[in-house]
Amino acid sequence: MSFLFAAQGVASAAGAHTDSRVSRYVRLVTCHELPKLTVMCLLLSAALSLFAADANSRPGSPAREVNPSVQPASANSKKDDAAITIVEFTDFACPYCAQMVSVIDELSRAYPGKIKVIVRDFPLAIHTGSELAHEASLAAKAQGKYWEMFRILFANQKHLSRADLLDYAKQIGLNIPRFEKALDTHEYQPVVRESIAEGQAYGVNATPTFFLNGQQLSGVRSLDFMKAKVQAAIGTVSPSDDSQSTVATNSPVRGSPDAPVTIVEYADFQCPFCAKAENTLNLLLREYPGKVNLVFKSFPLDFHPDSMLAHRAAMAAGQQGKFWEMHDLIFSQQKSIKRDDLFAMAKSLGLDMNRFSADISSPKLLAVIESERAEGKRTRVNGTPTFYVDGQEMLGAIGSSQFEAMIDKSLRAKGIETTKTPVAADGGPARGPEHAAVTVLWYSDVTSPLAVSAAKLVDQVLDAYPADVRVIFKNRPLEFHHDAELAHEALMAAAAQGKFWAMHRVLLEHQNALTAQDLVDYAGKAGLDSQKFFSELTSGAYRDQVQRDVMQAHESGINGVPVFFVNGKRLDGVQTFSSFKAILEEQIQRGRVAAVRE
Repeated sequence: MSFLFAAQGVASAAGAHTDSRVSRYVRLVTCHELPKLTVMCLLLSAALSLFAADANSRPGSPAREVNPSVQPASANSKKDDAAITIVEFTDFACPYCAQMVSVIDELSRAYPGKIKVIVRDFPLAIHTGSELAHEASLAAKAQGKYWEMFRILFANQKHLSRADLLDYAKQIGLNIPRFEKALDTHEYQPVVRESIAEGQAYGVNATPTFFLNGQQLSGVRSLDFMKAKVQAAIGTVSPSDDSQSTVATNSPVRGSPDAPVTIVEYADFQCPFCAKAENTLNLLLREYPGKVNLVFKSFPLDFHPDSMLAHRAAMAAGQQGKFWEMHDLIFSQQKSIKRDDLFAMAKSLGLDMNRFSADISSPKLLAVIESERAEGKRTRVNGTPTFYVDGQEMLGAIGSSQFEAMIDKSLRAKGIETTKTPVAADGGPARGPEHAAVTVLWYSDVTSPLAVSAAKLVDQVLDAYPADVRVIFKNRPLEFHHDAELAHEALMAAAAQGKFWAMHRVLLEHQNALTAQDLVDYAGKAGLDSQKFFSELTSGAYRDQVQRDVMQAHESGINGVPVFFVNGKRLDGVQTFSSFKAILEEQIQRGRVAAVRE
């Protein structure tokens, strides 16, 4: 608690108000708790649903979880066609926020038509009544009077009672019964609280906090300071540029350079949604061999502290022909990309370390990254990942079906066959006789807390039916379990050495410690050749095998674990042994009857 008070004092001295609440949403993102799953699912669902949303027509819509500089549907904005985006997290009761109102007004007048201002609600707990004032502003927005209410609230910061809010509503000509009902039912409270959660997820804990084209600025800032920041951003932005000019000849390309369809990706190595999109991109390249290529563009976001160095490391590896290998390693170990981590990755790839050390600090490579970032800004990229499929923009970690539709459309326009190459799924590690009467496919995520119970059930089944049941393990690492994919690659590396089940048991015993180093340690405990295991794990040797299972799971509608298929009959969740036994007995009996008939 003393730390919070100290932080609050420092921020206040700098001209900012801080919130004494602990950032609960940030904590949930970084620990393994059940509520985390719900929060992440809601945020991801919100992000996907808002790609086509109108920014001002749905005041109750949730915010997009991509980048604060991307306008959320519940935001309040001006100048929709402007090239510079300023997102402000504000509090109507904060005196520092009030000081910035005139600064932002002057800034907008100084750069007419070039600045878009987005206001996000961030009432602080220390300001009693502020949250209701923010609800009132959204109720006014629903009647087309947001900015009128915005100004009257900042002009009367010490008078934000319910009676005051009703008086202001009358002054700006609102429908009072409708406005009063919105306040009394707290109709817009969920929107305000989602905005608070969004801000906390981006590290906002004081007001005012601004994101100018993604660059975070906190506290009261002078007009001259803001003009300098805008001028610097305008120097890299040209709204008239065509998004189809995004392919640069020196950018890394995966797939055939002569492919008829090009996907350009603007990505940030520290962005979790960029990491999530990797599975889809790899699938597309396998489905459309020779027809699709991927061009990678660096777009490190300012609020990701480790991102720029990671991009420099990937570019430095590229100087030795290992860009994509480093790219894959960084995304697979996204939580461990400090300088020492990046150098360890480079060493594992067999790079010339002296050259790598020189290149990672090279001004020339930094200039390439900055050039690609500026290029992205010219084409209105302000969040990651952003894709251009033959020039058509697609935002966020979207599914393969949306990409496939766009790719097929482009291929048809060029008179090219659109047939995809099927992606086969491997059999997988198995226990039980090969020609058993019953085959059980077990889709699992080894990092899921339910995996332990599911494993116990599998042991019971195989002990009870050693001659009649064969269990085949299928990989289904869940996207919101950060370490899951790497853990499953480790399982496949162990399977290649005949030690899958031994490694599986070890991982279930250590579900909360599954970093790359942990996995190497466990490999030794499971009796593996640790050097070979490390080499295969860091090179992503079994990533495709895991992803084939994942894609097969998607095609079967498997979005959670565990899921079992008993001779094709689907069972979701951990089953009791008695219920599982009844199904097994039925299938075994059917097999015996069929054998007699034959």
